[in-house]
Amino acid sequence: MATWLEKEHPDVYQRIIDADRIHMERYGVGNALAQVYNHTILPLATTRDKHTQIAWGLQDFRHRYGHDAHGMWLSETAMDLESLDLLAQHGITYTVLAPWQAATPVDPSEPYLVRLFNGRSITVFFYNAPLSGGVSFDWNTTSDADLFAASYLTGHLVAGKRDAAEAQLILIATDGELYGHHKPWRDKFLTHLVKHGAPSYGFEICTLERYMRLHPATREVELRAPSSWSCGHGVARWSTGCECTEGDSRWKGKLRNALDKLAMRGDQLFEQYAGETLNDPWAARDA
Repeated sequence: MATWLEKEHPDVYQRIIDADRIHMERYGVGNALAQVYNHTILPLATTRDKHTQIAWGLQDFRHRYGHDAHGMWLSETAMDLESLDLLAQHGITYTVLAPWQAATPVDPSEPYLVRLFNGRSITVFFYNAPLSGGVSFDWNTTSDADLFAASYLTGHLVAGKRDAAEAQLILIATDGELYGHHKPWRDKFLTHLVKHGAPSYGFEICTLERYMRLHPATREVELRAPSSWSCGHGVARWSTGCECTEGDSRWKGKLRNALDKLAMRGDQLFEQYAGETLNDPWAARDA
């Protein structure tokens, strides 16, 4: 998408880059998240491929924004502990997950710390599921930005924190293609909400890294791993098949097995032939 924007709509592309730069100048942190390079379901990838997807995503981010990313969005928020640990090894300090990816109930109005391997850790933000689902799939939810702020946002404040004047976050995760593409005029809704609707009802627009600096995680959480936002069976919709897919999905297990075997054989051939020229074929691929 960024490559297409840069070529077809350079003015829009530049505004995105400039917004991150202005945010960096104002708050000391950027407002953009990196993402894995392809739409890869990381828990189903090999360790080597996880590493490459993360490294390429970070390098693409650095090329475009001119600084390192500290947050990374995972495709379908699909994760396992190895994937999160690799994020931490690459300097990523936070990511976003669905609340049902936690092993125990969580308060999505605050970030949590996840302990990883060898003393590493990562901060996890859980998005507000009802609001994220409503914004993404329900036309009526986003018909009026002022009403959204007055009713939906206000209704999802944690009463105890509000009464005690404690900081709290309402995180809405939604796909960019909804705004003006799948949902006509949704971009106008978002503009009015950010500039007028939310501030009018006492809400401050705050990016995740800035919030994490102001209010670092104080509680820890264990996660359901592997898991994702869009499959109630871990990552089965992309591996063995499950009821998340309409009809009989048992064919997915056979397809996944075939793809895994094909990838393994391709890796062997790559090592065999590239190894004749390169000292470390996999390091060359990452570079």
